[in-house]
Amino acid sequence: MTPPTLNELLLWHAQYHIRGVEMALDEHPRWGMAIAALNLTLQKLDEPRWQIFPSSEAVINTSRRRLLSVRSDPKTTATVQPAPLAAAFPGFTTFTPRLDPARCILCGACSRVCRQQALIQKEDAFHIHSQVCNGCEACHAVCPTDAINVVCAVVKAGEISYPLQQARCQSCQRGFSSWDEDTLQCPICRQHHYGMR
Repeated sequence: MTPPTLNELLLWHAQYHIRGVEMALDEHPRWGMAIAALNLTLQKLDEPRWQIFPSSEAVINTSRRRLLSVRSDPKTTATVQPAPLAAAFPGFTTFTPRLDPARCILCGACSRVCRQQALIQKEDAFHIHSQVCNGCEACHAVCPTDAINVVCAVVKAGEISYPLQQARCQSCQRGFSSWDEDTLQCPICRQHHYGMR
């Protein structure tokens, strides 16, 4: 029996207030690993942990089956409604964009491709809003220098701002944003030799 994903378990926790499962753990060891991962995440969220209870199924004497009608306890199943975890656990996020300013050339490709506006590049700062990131990794796909990636981990959501400086390109004379005032060329001119754009 394959256990649900971590996100499914978190949604069961939030939507149905489930706090444990009953099973024979030696028969389903992967469930034990799934519950352990869930409990580590719930600890970060400051939520109650799940427990695993030993199976309490009664042993049925099949020799008397013809004489007695043995009825098992009714079993119920639950489905979770698809929803972002941010709605179930406000203040936390599953995906966090991580930027490496040493590699970033501030070309703006990541902020233009991000539909959730988790990445916003302005003249004075580069902003990361982790609470709206959905983990699509489009930013990583378009980054020419591998300066940004998305980390999948449940953490407190927040905003990170990197201050930027305004500079003027010595090659094309256009203004551009830079990590420091000493940068002499804009990202486009840095990619071209002999002063060509």
